[in-house]
Amino acid sequence: MSRHAPLRSARWLAGAALLAAAAPALADDEEIKQLTKPESSARLGLGYLSDDDRRSGQYTGMKDQGGYLLLDLDYLKRDDATGTWTRFFGRNLGLDSRELRGEYERQGNWRGFIDFSQIPRNEPVIFNTGLNGTALRDVELDTRRDRVGLGFDKQLMPGLDFQARYVTEDKTGARLFGRGTAEFLTDPIDYRSQQLEATLGYGNEKYQLQGGYYGTAFSNKNSVLDVATGTDIALPPDSESHQLFVSGGYAFTPTTRGNFKAAYSQAKQNDAFFTAPTFPGNTQNNLNGRVDTTLLQAGVTSRPTRELSLLGNVRYEDRDDKTPRVQFLTPSTGRDGFNTPFSRTSTTAKGEAAYMLPIDVRLIGGIDYEKRKRSVLTVRQASWREENDETTLRLEARRSLSETLNGSVAVLYGDRDGSSYLPANNNAAIDLIDPVHFADRKRSKVRMSMDWTPVEALSLQFLVDVARDRYDTRQLGPDEGKASSIALDGNYALTDAWQLLGWMSFDDNRIDQATQTGANGTLVPAQTWRANLRNKGQAYGLGVRGKPTGVLDVGADLQYGKDSNDYNLNAVLPPAALLPDIDTKRTTVRLYGQYAMQKNLSVRLDVIHDRFKTNDWTWTNWVYNDGSTARNPNTSSTFLGVSVIYRMW
Repeated sequence: MSRHAPLRSARWLAGAALLAAAAPALADDEEIKQLTKPESSARLGLGYLSDDDRRSGQYTGMKDQGGYLLLDLDYLKRDDATGTWTRFFGRNLGLDSRELRGEYERQGNWRGFIDFSQIPRNEPVIFNTGLNGTALRDVELDTRRDRVGLGFDKQLMPGLDFQARYVTEDKTGARLFGRGTAEFLTDPIDYRSQQLEATLGYGNEKYQLQGGYYGTAFSNKNSVLDVATGTDIALPPDSESHQLFVSGGYAFTPTTRGNFKAAYSQAKQNDAFFTAPTFPGNTQNNLNGRVDTTLLQAGVTSRPTRELSLLGNVRYEDRDDKTPRVQFLTPSTGRDGFNTPFSRTSTTAKGEAAYMLPIDVRLIGGIDYEKRKRSVLTVRQASWREENDETTLRLEARRSLSETLNGSVAVLYGDRDGSSYLPANNNAAIDLIDPVHFADRKRSKVRMSMDWTPVEALSLQFLVDVARDRYDTRQLGPDEGKASSIALDGNYALTDAWQLLGWMSFDDNRIDQATQTGANGTLVPAQTWRANLRNKGQAYGLGVRGKPTGVLDVGADLQYGKDSNDYNLNAVLPPAALLPDIDTKRTTVRLYGQYAMQKNLSVRLDVIHDRFKTNDWTWTNWVYNDGSTARNPNTSSTFLGVSVIYRMW
């Protein structure tokens, strides 16, 4: 044996020890490197829907029984030398609800992006109709929005930046339309909406200032609905709007800051009528509509002492309808043939003070004020009010009851009234019913909330809202309203690998109102009826997340909701005329499992079962004058999806 062998052995053992000691650090460095290094991924799979289900697939595009392609992409790359990011992502690329976005950014200098998205909307109600003179057949009404967006950001100099956004959206398809409740029609949708926004902003530690332009344009390729059995109907006309705005903030002191916003916009609608006005001597072939809106807002926040903080805000909006009042039609009963420009202003103010009491209770008091003023209509279909104002007082107390329990209680009281009522004057309306947003109202509300963490693994959140409205209607209209809601959320960690979560909520909304049949303006007891309307909702959810092994993730969710509408009519009516209650239930179960076959390759399984049931009489057995019918079907479907996920670093 060489005399140097012991020395070499010692060196080998020392080197091995050093490597063994360094292994965890190297592993940690590798993990940190993977977390900070951009990651790209792709998901490819197939899904199958067991039954037609236009409700569960209302916005996803998965509405028909059959197979679907599941495809998602994420690409992220960074050039460390230049600080350049390249990003691309695609979601639901195999479905009608697809989204794509590409972005290129030179960090701290400029950024540009383009995105595209589709939003389907499938009407769950199915119609059976012979519209257009065909034999009775089922018709499914759908719409789709195709949206393209462009954006550019540029840092011009320290503190000064420029942003530009452009969006164009095409909406096509058909939706339910009609004249009254007895004539079945469909609205041919072929809209284009465009938005453009450009802003220039500057800021430093003391103040921030931003100004810019925002514009919109709307066009409709269909100007008229050609009705074979009656008068043609105008469809939404083209329109546009333009706004200039400026906003900013200023730090008066380290503890006091102000903010403001001012904006002026002009909206126009001067698309030509599809048919000329019939009133003799009128040559105006469009509304020549114009609405100018002025918005002013200012606010201040301050913390003069450690215990006291203050807030104040004022907002004023004036919507001035400058559309000329022109006679387009020959006068008839209840109308004068003129269009009706409608202006309104609203002023809101808010003040709030919060103070920390010696007993660790944070007391918050506030006052909210709102005043609305409207145009007085020349011809009024119902009683009218030019002004409404409402004042709301708020008082809230918050306290940490212990290291694991926090709670708060808030009380609100609001009082709304307004100017004297102006009577209806079209000789055909009942002048005894106030529109609900005009009526005098006193609102009381109590809110209680609590956060509780009894042990480290368990957290609970609890919220209760109770409100009551009392209306001072004159003879008919709303009398009293009540609302209550209760919500509970919880999260429990069984172990480091398993977690439970759940929630439940209940809400109950009621309003009592009185009205009368007929339009003779006379309160006749035999024609008067009352409705004690009530809407009740309950919802439950339970979920579990787990990691049984280091390569397997699983989860399950169960959701149940029930909504009930009760009418409780009290009237001299035949039994067939009474409105039955409506109950709607929905149950959804979701299961998933994801298995890591190797470090960057996983396989995923998704199962979703959805069941919807309703006895909604508003569609059941309804027959239009032309024989068309509608049905709101109960549905039950199961979706199964299998996909492979590949990650790249």
